[in-house]
Amino acid sequence: MLTRKDMNKLVSLLYLLSVSQNASKRKASEKLDTSIDTINKYLGDLEQDLGSKLLASNGRGTQTTPEALEILPLGQTLKSILREVEFLATKNSEISGVVRLSVEDGVTSTLFNGKFLDVFRRYPGLQIQTENGNGLSGLSLLDYDIAMSYTPPSGSDLTIYHAQTVRCGLYASPSYIEEFGMPYDMDDLLNNHRFCEQIYSSRQIKGWKELRKDIKHITYSSNSTYSVHYMTEAGAGISVFPVNWKTENLISVTNIIDECSIDLSYPVYLIAHRDTMKLPRVSTVLECLRRIMDDADNSPVDSNAVRKTKAAAS
Repeated sequence: MLTRKDMNKLVSLLYLLSVSQNASKRKASEKLDTSIDTINKYLGDLEQDLGSKLLASNGRGTQTTPEALEILPLGQTLKSILREVEFLATKNSEISGVVRLSVEDGVTSTLFNGKFLDVFRRYPGLQIQTENGNGLSGLSLLDYDIAMSYTPPSGSDLTIYHAQTVRCGLYASPSYIEEFGMPYDMDDLLNNHRFCEQIYSSRQIKGWKELRKDIKHITYSSNSTYSVHYMTEAGAGISVFPVNWKTENLISVTNIIDECSIDLSYPVYLIAHRDTMKLPRVSTVLECLRRIMDDADNSPVDSNAVRKTKAAAS
């Protein structure tokens, strides 16, 4: 038979897990909407029962002791059980609620399109909240439900749901080509033409970093894909864009880099948390994103590489 003391121990384990994941009692208290005094009380009682110190503070925040690391898996197990209860409670109900999505810069403009409208029509109670940035650490803490990233995850709590390689090309507006002409070879492209650049491109797009170092005239840079697209359409220069994104008003100049066998592409990983990916609202959005990625004019990421990444994360 469970006693009140047993219940308090279970709560204490969850508090310890939250403090460990946030490396701060203050952050844990904010996430859990409780006071630091309450956390201290439960953890103090647990330390007394175990006869061990569980937390230590230093300049980097609150750290777990070796004794705490031994019992943290119990807290993880409790959290997984709670997610299973949530899943059982919602699996037969209407798919509704908020799905929090973290998307790295540039991915949103590449992959999001009108196909989400079908999901919203079918599930009017579903709400998708998107934040730009690398949210893998936030996904581990369940600040987000899904992340889309240029890099695969690490750690056993996250898993690659789908992966895709996004092919890119070079594009210019008709007004730019009318004024400056089509580049006739690589030397002409690099030395005599103007470029607009998305700041993330040199970090993520394979082939662009090598190409960029020899370009003489980069006239405009921005971390906004839409800003660069607007400037390109206005005739400010040549830009690199995914081949499946809003290039209908632009002219491709990709033939030159194709002739030189330069590969402009980058990987995108659709990442889920193992504890929440089966929730109906989350799995619905995951499937929608997977279909959008598959329907795009792209190529799947090498399956062997994905399997190796998944194995490393398991």
